[in-house]
Amino acid sequence: MGFLPLALAMGTAQPVSAEATSFGPKVCYEEDFEDIPLGTTDLFNTTHLIWVDTSKVDATVGEFTGDRQAEYEVISGDEYAKFGGIGVADQNNLAELVTTKAYTFSMMIDLSSASASSLMWIEYQNNTYGWCGVKVFQTGALELINAGNNLSSVSYVDHVLTFSFKAGIYSETENSYFSLTGQGFSVADKVRVDDIKIQRAYDVFASDFENETVGNTTVSHFYNSSFAAQTIADNSGNKVLRYTMPATGDTWSSFYINDLYSSLQSGQKYRLAFDMNAINLSEFYIHYHGNWGPTNHCATYHLDGVVDVPTSDYIKGASFQNSRVTFDFIPDSAVGGDWPQLLLIFKHSADITLDIDNILIQEIDASQALLVDATQVKTSYYVGDELDLSGLVVTAQRISGETQVLKTGDYTIDTSAVIPSAAGDYAVVVSALDQFGVVVTDDFTVSFIEDALTDISISQPTKSVYQYGESLDLSGLVVTGHYMSDKEEVLSTYDVTGYSATTLGTQTITVTVGSFSKTFSVSVSDYIASIAMKVTPKTSYQVGDTLDISGGVITATYASGATLDVNIVASMVSGFDSEEAGTVTLTVTYETFTTSYQVSVVALPIEEPEGNGCGGTIATTSALVAALSLIGVVIFVGKKKHD
Repeated sequence: MGFLPLALAMGTAQPVSAEATSFGPKVCYEEDFEDIPLGTTDLFNTTHLIWVDTSKVDATVGEFTGDRQAEYEVISGDEYAKFGGIGVADQNNLAELVTTKAYTFSMMIDLSSASASSLMWIEYQNNTYGWCGVKVFQTGALELINAGNNLSSVSYVDHVLTFSFKAGIYSETENSYFSLTGQGFSVADKVRVDDIKIQRAYDVFASDFENETVGNTTVSHFYNSSFAAQTIADNSGNKVLRYTMPATGDTWSSFYINDLYSSLQSGQKYRLAFDMNAINLSEFYIHYHGNWGPTNHCATYHLDGVVDVPTSDYIKGASFQNSRVTFDFIPDSAVGGDWPQLLLIFKHSADITLDIDNILIQEIDASQALLVDATQVKTSYYVGDELDLSGLVVTAQRISGETQVLKTGDYTIDTSAVIPSAAGDYAVVVSALDQFGVVVTDDFTVSFIEDALTDISISQPTKSVYQYGESLDLSGLVVTGHYMSDKEEVLSTYDVTGYSATTLGTQTITVTVGSFSKTFSVSVSDYIASIAMKVTPKTSYQVGDTLDISGGVITATYASGATLDVNIVASMVSGFDSEEAGTVTLTVTYETFTTSYQVSVVALPIEEPEGNGCGGTIATTSALVAALSLIGVVIFVGKKKHD
C-alpha cells in the first residue's frame, strides 16, 4: 500500500500544530536579574523568593558579558555551606505550585570559578514525596538525590540545570521550597546563577529516539507484544522505532507503551501523540489498559483519517492527520491499577513495516475559559480618539481550575468592529490558543461619543501698543479649544472683533469661537507727523551776542490732524554761533522732528580811544624808554659774565 498519505481526512478531533500555539505552560516563578540594580546584595528583599545565608556566602548582582547575574562568593571554610534557596516555607511564596502537579525547574549555575572538588546540592524540600534533588559537580557531572518517583528529565548542559518534579507541600501551613547547598568549596570560590524559572509541565513522557543506538531492540517504555521485530532504525538520518511483521492474511500485530505508573495520575486526562509511517497497513487501534477488553476502551483509526471514538469514561478523543496520531484518555486506578498501559494494535494482510517517531504523552489541562479584566482599561472615548487598551489583564482558566495570567503576545485582540470615527458601542474580542489547540475567547465593550467644545483660552498677541492708523497685528495670538474629553487643541478658525486703528486710547478686542469668547486689550496712541515754526524768535544779533529764543513757538502736527503749540526753549535749539558776522541757520528739534530758521550776526561798530593829548603821548613814550633801558641792562649783565 505504501506509506500513509501526508494529508488525510479529519477524524473526530483536530490537533493543532505547535507553530500555532499562542501560549504555553504557566510560569510560576522567573528571575533573570535584569531588573535588579547592579550591586544589590539583599536579594530576598528584592525578589521575595531568593534568600541568602549571609553567614556562609556573600551575594551580589553583577554584570557578566552584558548579562546580569547573581554571584555568590564563599566566605566560610565549612565542608557544607548553605548558599540559600528559592522560596520560604513559612511565607508561602511558592504557593502557586499545586500539589501533585508536574513542573519544570531550570537554572543557570556556573561553577567554573570554584574549586575542582566542589559541587552544589539543589534540593526540593517537601514532605509530600520526600525531599529530593540533584548534585551538580564542578566537572559537569550530575547525581540524583532521593529522586524516587518525583524527579525526571534531569540534564545539565552549558551550565543550565533542568529537571521535572511533582509539587508537594512542606507542611499543612507551609509551601515547599528549594535549597542550594555547597560542598567542598574553598573561601573566595565563586558561583554564578541566572535565569531561574519554575513552570508548569505537561509532558509526562517524550522521545524522538535520537539518543538511542541504531539496532537496539530494547527501548524503555516500549514492549513488543506480537511483532516479529522491534528495533531502532535509521530512516534517512532520522532515528525511528521500527516494527516489522510478515503476513499472508489478516494479521493483528501489537506493542505496548507501559511502565507509566509513576507518571500518570488516576482521573487526569492525558494525550498520547506520535508520528507514524506504515507500509501495508489496513487500520489500527489504541486501547487503554492494554487488553482487547471492553470496546469502550478502544479507538479505531481508519486510513481515510476517520477515527471511531467510543462513548467512554476513559477515552476522550482521538485524531489522525498528516501522519500524526493522537489518543486522549483518562487513567483509572480501578481499571489500570498499578500498571496503566496503552496497547497499539495494527491490522495488516501483507508484510508490514511500521515506523514510530516523536512520541509524546502529556497531561491535558486545556483552557476552558478566557477571563478578560478591563477595569483598568479606558473604555469610554470621544469620536476621533485613538483606542488605548493598555492595562488589559487576560487570564486563561484551565479545566483543572488553574488560572494563568497571559502575557502580551500570548493572546490576540480583534478591534475590527470598532469605528473610532463614529459614535457607538463596539465589542473588542480577545482570543487565545493554548498548547492543546483549544481557542478561548472573551470580549468587552468600548464606547465612543461625540466630543464638544466647552471653552477656549487665548495667549495674548505679542503686540499690544499701536500708533494711530496702524493695522492690528495678531502675531503670537494662540487660541486653544478645550473639549469635554479634556482634549486641548490649537484652533485655526476664530473671529477677532473690536479694533479701530483711528480710535485713540484703550480698546477691548474680542476673540470668538462659536458661543465662546475671550478678550484682550490694546492701546492706540497718536503720534507727531511733523513740526513747523509758528513764531520765530530773535533773528538779528551782533558779534558776541548770546542766543535769545524768547517768544519762539513751534507747531507740532499729529497723525490724526491735531496740533500742539510748543514754546521753544534753549535746549531745543542748536547751531547758534555769534563769533563772526554772517548768516547762521539754527535747528529746532522737538521729539524726533526738526525745523529751522536763520539769524544774522553783524560786527560791532569801531570806537575812538580816549585821551589823544600830550598826557597820552608822554605816557607812551615813558613806557618805551623804560623798556629800552631794561634791554640795555640785560645786555650789560650778559657781557660782564662773558668777560
